[in-house]
Amino acid sequence: MKLARIHGPNDVRLDEVSEPVCGPDDAILEVAACGICGSDVGYAKIGGIQVRADSPFPIGHELAGVVAEIGKNVRGVKVGARVALNPGAAGFGLGNGGPEGGFTKRLLVRGAAQGKSLFPIPDSMSFEQAALAEPLGVGMHAVDQANVRRGDKVAVLGAGAIGLSAAITMLDRGIAVDYVSGGPETLYATAMPQHLEGMSLMSSRPSKPSPLAMKLKRAIDCRRW
Repeated sequence: MKLARIHGPNDVRLDEVSEPVCGPDDAILEVAACGICGSDVGYAKIGGIQVRADSPFPIGHELAGVVAEIGKNVRGVKVGARVALNPGAAGFGLGNGGPEGGFTKRLLVRGAAQGKSLFPIPDSMSFEQAALAEPLGVGMHAVDQANVRRGDKVAVLGAGAIGLSAAITMLDRGIAVDYVSGGPETLYATAMPQHLEGMSLMSSRPSKPSPLAMKLKRAIDCRRW
């Protein structure tokens, strides 16, 4: 099967690898959707997580799919379940320096028996929507860390997936967001305009994706799997 791996700076390839084997504490996921995180683009640019890696490594951690196999110790999910993934919960660095990455057909989810990685989603939710659970969680965590409360004046710097997730989280919690930087075109294309009324929007940079991001998208186009 194919697996997207970074081999060096600006060098992303679809490598042929063996299909995963499910251990007693693991699960195998048929990947249905996997998003390109900004960190994936950064990893591709430098050829590593923080510095250039010594060997090829896989990427992709914002994903959803269907459970294909489960180990004997896995509880809480069944084969055939539609799920979203928490990639780092089990501690194996999935898509972030670990041996597995989400840009593939069949993904080994190590440590699924811990019950922290796979979360069923309703039939009404698309896999593309479910794949956004991971960046949404990052945005929610940022709001928790900031410890903002109703009545605070809040600015969100950056209108990408994480910034929008943080802004929507605060609005959902009744916290007014006074200012969001980023391309208004991106904001209005991604979030419902009525939720953004009253915010000050400022274009800090063009909203067009970077050439490297587009190159990465082409390299892992799922139609080539």
